[in-house]
Amino acid sequence: MLRKEEILSRTNNGLLVFKHYLPGDWRIGRHFLNPLYQDKKASCNIYFDRHSGIYKMKDFGNDSYSGDCFFLVGQLKGLDCNRAADFVEILEIIDRDLGLGMASGTPVSIPPATVRRAVPDKPEETPEKPVKPYQFREQKFPLAELVYWQQYGITPELLEHYKVCSLREYNSETAEGKPYTYTSSVAEPMYGYKGKQHIKLYRPPVLHAPLPLRRQLRRKLLFRVGATARQRRHALHHGRRERRAFAGSTRFSRYLLQQ
Repeated sequence: MLRKEEILSRTNNGLLVFKHYLPGDWRIGRHFLNPLYQDKKASCNIYFDRHSGIYKMKDFGNDSYSGDCFFLVGQLKGLDCNRAADFVEILEIIDRDLGLGMASGTPVSIPPATVRRAVPDKPEETPEKPVKPYQFREQKFPLAELVYWQQYGITPELLEHYKVCSLREYNSETAEGKPYTYTSSVAEPMYGYKGKQHIKLYRPPVLHAPLPLRRQLRRKLLFRVGATARQRRHALHHGRRERRAFAGSTRFSRYLLQQ
């Protein structure tokens, strides 16, 4: 009797199954159109789930189409993974289509080259450096953010040249596979520094009010008669936070100007 653990061990934790059934030039951690429905926006990707130790598919546009390689084959063949009889048939289909030879009792060694791959001329990806799925939404730079960058001599043209964008929202997963979301706000804007296969988040905790005015208000609170100890601690904390953020902003702007 076929077991899913044996299928996974012989298909690089399910990666070769995805490569066999998913058409197109897709790569691990990169978004592509989901072939299971009429997907109009690329928000689906294949990633290595460190919690379960196998490869999975994640669709941010429609989470009901997310799952492992057995779920994918079940969707393609009209079978339900939650039904025992259907799941056994899914195992048999994978064994037959990939030529694993497990049902016949004569398993054969399947080199990566014999499995239909999306990109034949590229080396096999391994789970040594798993890529967590992520998605972000850009927005036009608000006037307050442009003023923020301008104080460091950074123009909109320079931001565009070095692929720095203003983010409205960022979604990803923790190491345990739990989803989380960052949302931009007026008090804490969020920027992205886009690379070829990643994006670095930059979130300075700086209010866009003039710095001298914030210092003046905080100084009044610190020395005001009747101010509570909690209010003074809060003011001191934000003062230290503001200085760290200002130093970080200066380093980041100096880095952009020196490129």
